[in-house]
Amino acid sequence: MAEDWIVWAKATQMIRGRLNCPIGKAQAELRAAWESGEVRFKSANPVLLDNDDGITDWTRRPVPIRAEDKLTSKSDLEYWLNRNAPISLTEAQPNNKGGNSYKQDAALRAAREIFGDEIPDQTQVPNKTLCSKVRGKLPPDMAATPDKGGISNDTILRAVGRK
Repeated sequence: MAEDWIVWAKATQMIRGRLNCPIGKAQAELRAAWESGEVRFKSANPVLLDNDDGITDWTRRPVPIRAEDKLTSKSDLEYWLNRNAPISLTEAQPNNKGGNSYKQDAALRAAREIFGDEIPDQTQVPNKTLCSKVRGKLPPDMAATPDKGGISNDTILRAVGRK
């Protein structure tokens, strides 16, 4: 079976989707995974050594391989993501810090009713849409605006692990 190799953009998109993070963070995570040796990479462009006598002067130094020109092992990246991905909703623990934990618990229960165990990432369901759907499943007293004792969007997002 041949090894699957994916380009830089696809690898960072996989990380963004799984970790629900901005592009810069996804790129930094990919570089860190490469540097740790957990995820293999190789150059996308073959290097041709022409007239190589082993002596390199200042004008013929090899240029470093740009991150965009590296291919990433898809199986290594998937394994790494499975180990580093956030916990699923079935494993989410209630907030025991006091304060608004009953509100987060109610939001988490409503989200489970709508989406099941896995919350889609922000590219599939934007935060505003997610909050309005969860708010629709909450009891009327909690669905009210925060100034009237209801649950804020921030609390809903914290409950599902997006904040």
